[in-house]
Amino acid sequence: MKRLRLTKLLTVTALLLGGLALGTGTSSTAPSAQAKTKSTKVVKATYKRLTKKAYHVTSGVFYSTSKLTRANHYAVNYPHTTFYTYSQATITRANGKRSVYYYMTTGNHKVKGWIWHGYLKKGSAPAVKKTPASQTTTTTTTTTVTTPTAPTTTTTGSQAPITPLVGNTGTSTNTNVNTEQVQVQIFGPLEEGNKVLKSGNVAIKDGDTAFDVLKQLDSDISYTGSGSSTYVTRIGSYTAGSGGVGGGWLYNVNGSYPNASAGSYKVKSGDLVQWVWTSTLGDRGWTGSSQGS
Repeated sequence: MKRLRLTKLLTVTALLLGGLALGTGTSSTAPSAQAKTKSTKVVKATYKRLTKKAYHVTSGVFYSTSKLTRANHYAVNYPHTTFYTYSQATITRANGKRSVYYYMTTGNHKVKGWIWHGYLKKGSAPAVKKTPASQTTTTTTTTTVTTPTAPTTTTTGSQAPITPLVGNTGTSTNTNVNTEQVQVQIFGPLEEGNKVLKSGNVAIKDGDTAFDVLKQLDSDISYTGSGSSTYVTRIGSYTAGSGGVGGGWLYNVNGSYPNASAGSYKVKSGDLVQWVWTSTLGDRGWTGSSQGS
């Protein structure tokens, strides 16, 4: 009887010890997502002043502060924009890793922020390439580009505050063969990878606006009004929501948002005109104070 009790006692003890060991092993190997997030948090930054030098960027993100918590510009939007160094920050994260970020700004100080130094390329940004004039032949060819009339809609109430764009009339016909060109790009939402939906060089004539070259690049657009009241509501499959809810369209020229509407801003040869989809106010670096309606 005593031997049987001793055997049972040893069995129970072994099971308890095995359970404790198993529980300890499981808890030690279960990673914490919250701990991972906290480990990348910036906990320290040391600064030093830099001499002004020219750089350009093709990838990476600009942050509004050295805490690296809010992105305000994306380098892919500024391939032909020259930036200048001002300050350097050596940041330390909670996991002990260090990185060096530079505070950069354009010559007019409209685009600026902190970006990882590894994304920088020395020297001024390359200019937009111009297509050389075609050689003269004995046969004269006249090219006519006709953009179909986009659907006209009627809007009531206030327009979307994040897409106050103005343009010319809904139909554009260009019969002039002109070697002067601008580059036009259309970007989709940031949350979908900031993909280039359409890009190309567009021939211009004197007086053409940012809205004119958009119509030449992509005829699949919708807008309301005419002249100074023109408002872009759709490009491709992306349509501006009522009152700005759901996003809308903005434009910039050579990396800066003009203090003028798209329909009144006259482009010049060599310009880079970008139409970008914005989902929330400020996600493209525009806060509504620098682009007219």
